[in-house]
Amino acid sequence: MGEAKKKYDAEKVNEVLSEETVKFRDKLAATSGETLTVGDTRVALNALEDFMNGKAMLGILSPNQKKLLDLWIQGIKKLNDGSGEDDN
Repeated sequence: MGEAKKKYDAEKVNEVLSEETVKFRDKLAATSGETLTVGDTRVALNALEDFMNGKAMLGILSPNQKKLLDLWIQGIKKLNDGSGEDDN
C-alpha cells in the first residue's frame, strides 16, 4: 500500500512546532514588519495535520502559512533522522 506512518515523540514534535513558530514569527516581523497571526498558524497547523495523516492538503495557503508549514515539516523530518535531537 503506502509508506507506513512514522511515529514521533509528541513532546519533541511540540517543541519543534513551538520553536520554529517563534523563530519564524520573529524573523517575519524583523524583515518585513508583518505579523504572524493566530489564524495563519491555525491554517498551517491544519495543513500539517493533513500532511501527517497522508491526506491531500485542501485549500490554498498564503506564502507565510506555506513557509511555516515547510519549516515544521523540515523540523519534524530532522527528528526522524536524528539530526534534530539534543543531548542535554
